[in-house]
Formats: sequence, C-alpha cells, structure tokens
Amino acid sequence: RKRKMNRLMTLTAALLLTAATATAQTGAEAKVARGIAEAHAAMSEMRCPYTLERKVKMLADVATESGTLTYVKATRTLTLASATADTTIMTPRAITTANARGRNTADARRNAALRQMLDIVGACFTGDFAPARQAGTLTTTDGGATTTMTFTPKDKRALRHISSIELTFGNDDYGLRQMTVWQPGGDFLRYTFGRKKTTRQANRAGGGI
Repeated sequence: RKRKMNRLMTLTAALLLTAATATAQTGAEAKVARGIAEAHAAMSEMRCPYTLERKVKMLADVATESGTLTYVKATRTLTLASATADTTIMTPRAITTANARGRNTADARRNAALRQMLDIVGACFTGDFAPARQAGTLTTTDGGATTTMTFTPKDKRALRHISSIELTFGNDDYGLRQMTVWQPGGDFLRYTFGRKKTTRQANRAGGGI
C-alpha cells in the first residue's frame, strides 16, 4: 500500500510539473507581454493603416487589399475597415463582417478556432497571453529589432481552420508589426501594419496625459 501511495504521489507530482511547464510563461514572452501592457496602459484608441495579403491555393496570385485598423480599448473592439472589401469587427465574443449586402456575425463561444484567434488578437493590446498558452503552444523568438510569437492550437476543431498564428512585434514600442494566420494546405492571411496614431485617455483631472 505504501509503494502504491508513493507511486501515486510521484505520478501526481509529475503531472503537476508537466502542466506547469506547459503553461509557463517564458522570459521572452514575459518581456513582450509587459511591454505591450505598459505601451497601451494610457491609450484609449489606436488607428493605423494596414495591408492584407491573402494566399488561396486555388489562385496563382496573392490577393492584396488595404484599409484602416481601429482599436477601442474601453470595449476591446477592433475594426478592420477595408478600402475595397468587407469591414471586419472583432470583439472578445464575436466577429462581424459587414458590406453593402448586410452583416454576418459569428459567435466565438461556438467556434474554437474563432475563439482562439480572438484571444490572440486581444492579447496584442493587453499583453495577456495566458489563454493562448492554455489553448495551445506559444513560442517566442527575439530577433533583435523584433520579437515573433507563434501560436499553434491543440484543439482538433481549431486545427481544421488554423495551423498557426505568427505575431511580430517591434522591440522599440511593442507595437504589432505583422500578423500571419496560416491555414492547412499553405493558405494564409498576412496583415502588415503601418505607423500608429493613438489617443490617450483622460486622467482623473479631466486633462490629457
């Protein structure tokens, strides 16, 4: 009985250690997360231009489009307003596409791939990558001028739609430079973001900070 108890304790300790290792935050990730949180602490809104490259295996050429990204901190709402295509609105719970024909909303609570993508996008403005580490593998590579974080989901349903998501941040301001969503078969969506303009939130006295 004592041997069984010792084995159980050893197995339990090993499982706990494995779980802790799987969700542990690396030093490089912690640096980026802290930088993002500090950089966006006083921000109320951010706008920047973007370029989207879309690769679909059925098409020989990479389709491109451009637009404006707007992020509102109070509601954690990100809007990608394309100059030529649909407008995409992301919140922590849903994603909506809108065009001249109408609007279509997908509930993230019913879609694992969508939920994990929204968690990743939200972390780019909050620095909270804990949901990503719980939902899959998150690796961080410091490249000197930039740092790249790669998320690979572990949920089989999510893997049917997303192979991985790569995020590249500038190490000078911890702003998101590029986001690539890789899909099975080699298809991808690659967003490249330009110079950002931010609106700082008012302090308690009512003035700007």
